[in-house]
Amino acid sequence: MKVSQQTYNYCGSLGPTSYFDLNCSGYADQSAISFISKTGTWKKGAETLSCVSL
Repeated sequence: MKVSQQTYNYCGSLGPTSYFDLNCSGYADQSAISFISKTGTWKKGAETLSCVSL
């Protein structure tokens, strides 16, 4: 996933949530970005966005 000129790696999923980070630590829930595809919720730090399909 590319965000602001940085490429984030897929670190895995726990339940409905997928996790992305620059360097996966082995602890997916501590990743920089989380995404819930069912609701379209995307979180990076304190920033939360809502994504919708086109």
